[in-house]
Amino acid sequence: MSTIPSTAPPRRRWWLRGAIAFTTVAAITLSLLWLWSEYATMSAWQEAEAEADRLDPRWRLHEIQADRADVPDDENACLVVAHLVRETERRRIAWGSDHGDLFDGYPPRARMNGAQLGKVRAELAAIPAPLLAEAHRLHQLKKGRFRLEITPDYFSTATMEQSFGRKVANWLLHEAYLASDEGRHDDALQGCETVLRMGRIACKEPFVTSLWLRHALRRDAIATLERILGNGELSDDALARMQTSLAEDLSDSSWLVAVRGERAGLHQLYSSLRAGKDAKFFTDVIARTNPRSFDEWTVYCVPSTALKGYPEALRHWNESVEIAKLPISERLARLQAQEARGCY
Repeated sequence: MSTIPSTAPPRRRWWLRGAIAFTTVAAITLSLLWLWSEYATMSAWQEAEAEADRLDPRWRLHEIQADRADVPDDENACLVVAHLVRETERRRIAWGSDHGDLFDGYPPRARMNGAQLGKVRAELAAIPAPLLAEAHRLHQLKKGRFRLEITPDYFSTATMEQSFGRKVANWLLHEAYLASDEGRHDDALQGCETVLRMGRIACKEPFVTSLWLRHALRRDAIATLERILGNGELSDDALARMQTSLAEDLSDSSWLVAVRGERAGLHQLYSSLRAGKDAKFFTDVIARTNPRSFDEWTVYCVPSTALKGYPEALRHWNESVEIAKLPISERLARLQAQEARGCY
């Protein structure tokens, strides 16, 4: 008896179809969530940028740089500092002791002891006369601008010449100490005036490090001034000139410049990251801190994930810039309130 072939349909693999359907739905859901997250991030980014445009027009780094006045080469104190730095390095001239290393903690009314006097004289004698004469020319220059090549990530911009300006200031202040020790107190004031002005010029660059440099120069110049006043009498003209210089220094706030520059630099870094440019700076910083958390590893492996936190950071910096615009007496309360909120 022959067997009649079965015509029943094969058993369907419902589990496979269910798995495919689940995977498809999950993929679509994740894609929609990713698109929504990207849209929300870009919307928040645009809102934060619009806030900055409204509160502080021309706040981007290229606009800040374009709005700065050009300085003719023969009036540019920063070019003199840069040249002195290059020549010192080329000739392998030792920079000598830091001003603070020699005199920090030394009573202002005390004259230099033998060791200090010998060291100052030896270090000044090691500087070639043409370079020292060029450093003296800084006293006549009231403007300056460094020729910095600002990198796309901003934070890796080389500012060596600017930071070495403190070494040039040490030359001038050591001369001031020596002049005061020899009784030439009016001459000694010239170095203090020059160093104060160097600080004001340096802090026009859009970096917080420029602000730190200014504070260091101001501290050393005032400490030298205290020593000059403690060791002798000055003429009325010299005192009046110094009072004018100090008044100019106190009236010229550089915090706003630094905060605007830092915000603009951060924006340039994140804009470069958003455009898919080299994220080496980002990954190098995270690598140096030895990432431990999942979020840190995510940013290290996929730097673009850091973009999601940027709108909040930009709003934080917008507020910081507005605080920097206030009179100094009103800033502390606003900064404390900002910190209490746990801002970026």
